[in-house]
Amino acid sequence: MKRWLLTAIVLTSFSVFALDFTITFDTPTGSAAQQTLTSLVNSELNSDLPDVSIAGFSEGVAASTYSAFASQATDYADEPDLFMVKLTGGAAVQGGDLQDTDELQNADGFGAAGGLTLGLNGDVLPFKKLWFIEAKKLDLFLSFFSYGLDETNDDTRIEGDISSFGLMGRYHWIDGVDIVPGKMVRWEGVHIHTGLQYAKMGIDVTTSFDDQTVKQSGSTVATFSSTTATVGIESTTWTIPIEISTAIRLAYAFSFYGGAGFDLVSSNADIDLTAGGRFTGAGVFAGENGAITTSTDDSGSGDVTNFRAFAGAQINVPLFRVYVHYGRGLGNDTEAVHAGLKFVF
Repeated sequence: MKRWLLTAIVLTSFSVFALDFTITFDTPTGSAAQQTLTSLVNSELNSDLPDVSIAGFSEGVAASTYSAFASQATDYADEPDLFMVKLTGGAAVQGGDLQDTDELQNADGFGAAGGLTLGLNGDVLPFKKLWFIEAKKLDLFLSFFSYGLDETNDDTRIEGDISSFGLMGRYHWIDGVDIVPGKMVRWEGVHIHTGLQYAKMGIDVTTSFDDQTVKQSGSTVATFSSTTATVGIESTTWTIPIEISTAIRLAYAFSFYGGAGFDLVSSNADIDLTAGGRFTGAGVFAGENGAITTSTDDSGSGDVTNFRAFAGAQINVPLFRVYVHYGRGLGNDTEAVHAGLKFVF
């Protein structure tokens, strides 16, 4: 019966949190049989579910939403002569392991984000220098994304949208140098990044269940029918990131980068869950029929400040790039991955 609360799967394999189900019998006699069946049903519904409150899950979703979008609205490995176009997509999780499906089922929250980023070299600006800022060392990035979800997979329907917006600036603080002549090995120097990022995730997941069973000592004691469970998730974040990064390019074909970031964050997530259905007693509980319901909601916020580290690798061919990126919270257990394709001119 773990499927009851897997309506938070959405993009990966996340479970949610244990709940108390209200069980109402058609004939409420309060008999020992009904008390036993009530205990069996609740135990089966909540078996193996992680002990995470809905408030805790809300906080995890809020933190994961901005972690999923972090680093997508800027760039770390290329310096366009004129402009850049980058398409990315990624996900983040708090309290889980992105490489371990079993651990993902115990996650405290998840987030997803993507973006189309347009980069412009500051050399095209109408000034050559503004105070200490040299236009040729400045790159500006505008990122935006909007995707609507309306999919049905077996008995589960997912509806909602994921959107994001970012305006970032990157300044080449320390110039790079060729470690091995001919650009065989080049250190790309040090970049400073900052700006404003916004991300929103709104998802409703409705799952229908039929013929689910409760067993005792291997025998079926109840069967569910006409059951549904719905999870609604709304998460919004505003972030001001401040990052420092560096990169190395090998024989032009490969680039590796790394860095660290500090985020000022305003984030909030609201989650509500409703579930209900009918059951029919079987075996020694034949005739004990009734309904199951539950309803709960809560909200939570992520931390106001966030520290993180990140690293990535990139394959370079003329004009095009393919890269992967990994980010990890420092002082928390949030991690994120994203990948992208770039056109650089």
